[in-house]
Amino acid sequence: MKTSIVTTLNPKGQATIPKRVREILKIGAGDKIEFDIEDNGIKIRPILNLESAFGRVRPKHMPEDFKKLRKSFEEKVAEEVRKEV
Repeated sequence: MKTSIVTTLNPKGQATIPKRVREILKIGAGDKIEFDIEDNGIKIRPILNLESAFGRVRPKHMPEDFKKLRKSFEEKVAEEVRKEV
């Protein structure tokens, strides 16, 4: 995707990242961004940590119903306990 959005530097040399760019990059207050300086300009990209990345990646397979998953887990644990006794 190529998108071009213009913003203006303030007297301190700061620029506000436009809302649309923040939405595209899925960044918000407190997130870190990296500036890659290249010959013909810069690239800005988010620096993701585990906490900020949580929920951004969809699982390959949707998990089962949690109650069914928990019941299956409890049954397997009970079976292991019976084997040990």
